[in-house]
Amino acid sequence: MTRNSPPYRAIRLLEVATVKPMVDQILTHISNTPHELIAYAQAQGLLVEAYSPVAHGELLKNGQAIAIAERYGVSVAQLSLRYCLELGLLPLPKTVTPAHMRSNAELDFSISDDDMALLKTIDRIVDYGSASSLRVFGGKPGARLGTGMGTDTGRPIPPPQPSLGCAYDARHGSGWSGFRRFAEGRKVLHAVGADR
Repeated sequence: MTRNSPPYRAIRLLEVATVKPMVDQILTHISNTPHELIAYAQAQGLLVEAYSPVAHGELLKNGQAIAIAERYGVSVAQLSLRYCLELGLLPLPKTVTPAHMRSNAELDFSISDDDMALLKTIDRIVDYGSASSLRVFGGKPGARLGTGMGTDTGRPIPPPQPSLGCAYDARHGSGWSGFRRFAEGRKVLHAVGADR
């Protein structure tokens, strides 16, 4: 499934897929928990990966989350990751810092029912900082950061590069049509044994 896909897309994909998806990656964090979509995905037997569980770093500035994290003696990042785990989700944090990787794994605490209820009511983040222009955070398709350039450096955004884990990338196009072209290509490669 696609990141933060609306429920109707998830339903449609499950109706037409010849191979049932096993995972749905959904934008989920304290202050943005799409309970209905999560419940639907879980009812279909899908593992829900919580994309951006720390809200692209914006959650680290939230006063309510900071206060609750302090009560547990943990960081806001740890609180957010534990929140996702308590909901039965697999959080997908992004870090390149070894210290943060270790800290993200130190989640041997649980959040009380009262605090879980409070975390579910924290005001929704509406400004994701420099990431606000990204589609997953509510930006428009094709939007660029800053003033039409890649970052504050003023350099253009480079084209997407293929990932090491998946052959699907920008060469196939964006959205469902691009994914469909990728999937059709995989079927052809698989049929002739060229993908092995």
